[in-house]
Amino acid sequence: MKKILSLFLSLVLVTGIVLLVRNTGTSSWVPTSENTSTSDVSSNVTMRDGIQYITIDVKRGYSPRSTRAQWGVPTRLIAKTQESYGCETALVIRSVWFQQYLPATANTEIDLGTPSAGTTTNGTCSMGMYGFQIEYI
Repeated sequence: MKKILSLFLSLVLVTGIVLLVRNTGTSSWVPTSENTSTSDVSSNVTMRDGIQYITIDVKRGYSPRSTRAQWGVPTRLIAKTQESYGCETALVIRSVWFQQYLPATANTEIDLGTPSAGTTTNGTCSMGMYGFQIEYI
């Protein structure tokens, strides 16, 4: 029994080392400045004075529901309400400890910090009925 267990652990160790060695080069799945471009970001993302602004319309939910933005750049979300009165105005973004009732008509600016590669920011209404996601590439 000890020989079988020892053989199994050796096989797992060798397999792990082989996989590690094969993946130590530059991988295309890791976002870097060389393999991401500003053309990959969504149309609701703009850059001004070194800050990335992401605009989300807040009315009967959130639009767009999915956004791709650049990582490693100071980022601010603009939650744009226009005669919005539903539960979507009770916005929650847990990753930045944001929870606030948005005014019925306004542009509310929310600091999202400087996101890391491969992370996401999720926003939702307080009831969980509506949501949006920002993926940093």
